[in-house]
Amino acid sequence: MFRFTQDDRAFVADIDARFPEKGIANSGEGYLAIPKPHRLAKVWEDAGKVKRAGYVRRGVPDDRQQSNRNHCHWVAQLAVAFNPLGMQVAQQQMREMAVDHDLPEVVFNADFTTADMGRITQPEKFRLERLGAGLLFSPARFARWEEQEARQTPRAAWIGDCDRLEVCLDAVCVVEQKYPTLKKEMEGFFLDLEEFICTDRGKKISDELIKSREALHRTGECLGLRALRGDTVPQEETPWNTKMAEIKRIKRVLAI
Repeated sequence: MFRFTQDDRAFVADIDARFPEKGIANSGEGYLAIPKPHRLAKVWEDAGKVKRAGYVRRGVPDDRQQSNRNHCHWVAQLAVAFNPLGMQVAQQQMREMAVDHDLPEVVFNADFTTADMGRITQPEKFRLERLGAGLLFSPARFARWEEQEARQTPRAAWIGDCDRLEVCLDAVCVVEQKYPTLKKEMEGFFLDLEEFICTDRGKKISDELIKSREALHRTGECLGLRALRGDTVPQEETPWNTKMAEIKRIKRVLAI
């Protein structure tokens, strides 16, 4: 059974002192004041307001910055749309794991990037996220969150791939499609693909996203937008529709 101890509170206060601009302790105390059954609804609401730190640090304009909630939603979309595990895994549990993977960051406003690693260590970052998960989730859901973080099971490895792939999907279809001059700033997301993608299907999707990005910077259109414009049923050219068209295009190419 998870318990938030005085030692945990002292740990949070220490991290808060290193990042006074984040309001880490106040954010956590706010969640502690809410009955646990209501915390998930609160964190989902708050996640829609929290802009991902990596986008802010890269200077992505407000109209193309991604929220934590939007990212979690699209990770779940990818995990289910391209699921390589078939009936070996319950779709609903996998969708839940994908949605849950970054929500604990919101509890303590703990979306740190590599630029923050001089003030916080990776074990400390994980401990803060784990405390957030404990405050949010039931024991069974908490166990699945820990499974996801360890990435030792096939479904956890797959969702981990989708976490990386979604950032690149968003970079191509949303950020660089409108602001192609941000290509250099977004490059690190694509460099991570080669290092961190670990499933065969994830590598194939990665290759397709890179092709779509190359097309974007060659012609002004990512392959998803080109597919959207060529659809027999006219659709508005929104970021949402472009991402969906990209997913459908890759499914057709990979015959999934």
